[in-house]
Amino acid sequence: MRIACYDYLYYEDPTFDLRRQRAITIAKEFGGLEVWLDVEDEDHQIGPAAVVSLTKRAAKFCEDEGLRWGIYTSRSKWLKLTANSQEFKDKPLWDAYYLNRPKDEAGNPIVEADDIGFSEPYMTSRSRICQLEYFTPYGGWESPTIKQAAGSTNLCGITVDLNYGEPLQGV
Repeated sequence: MRIACYDYLYYEDPTFDLRRQRAITIAKEFGGLEVWLDVEDEDHQIGPAAVVSLTKRAAKFCEDEGLRWGIYTSRSKWLKLTANSQEFKDKPLWDAYYLNRPKDEAGNPIVEADDIGFSEPYMTSRSRICQLEYFTPYGGWESPTIKQAAGSTNLCGITVDLNYGEPLQGV
């Protein structure tokens, strides 16, 4: 099982740097987890240049501690928040691109066996969640490292996000 540190960047938070320090502390406490900088916050009045600058500042916290890191976002958020910046194109991308699934009464996506490969003995590249060919390039990325295909999904009584990808290599 993959375990990583997910760091949501609240861009106008006066404790921005303190939150980064806390995320780094947590990542290190768990043996140097990879850190994913979440670029989704739209609740601010700053422009794309400031978003990119603050994201770089957050990345520097990871780099200064020798931690592997990447960017978590979606194409629509990235285009809106960074004006399609290519500043991070050499870093791994965790792309939120959800399967268009119907939802249950609680609002959770209804996942079918074929979506996650349960019709196979193990999750395979034939399951819909494992297909990365959907990707439309943005931000200089030609393909994602990880795909998030659904969030807050009930799977065997446990709420999970459905992701597919490879672990980060190096820093």
